[in-house]
Amino acid sequence: QNLLSPNRGQSVAEIAQSLGMAEEKVELLCTQGLSKLRNARKASSRVRPVIDSSVLAAHNAMMVCALCELSIHGEPQRRARYADLAQTVASTLWTCLTVD
Repeated sequence: QNLLSPNRGQSVAEIAQSLGMAEEKVELLCTQGLSKLRNARKASSRVRPVIDSSVLAAHNAMMVCALCELSIHGEPQRRARYADLAQTVASTLWTCLTVD
């Protein structure tokens, strides 16, 4: 069982109880473990996995299009919110994911 996983599904208290340790000790061990893992990852020569950016772009575009459609055809009281979300998401994607 990976105790360092953020999706472990258990609270620190539950893990501490199951291991018979103090919560503070579990927190400390997790923090130290994550630090060691991050340092090892930085120091390694491992090549990062390839990301299919065309798939990411397609999914993001579909989400923005869906929000735009909802801003036109959605519930009247939520249309303005959908339009704002579409604009926010599109501008965030443009700002964060474009390469100069």
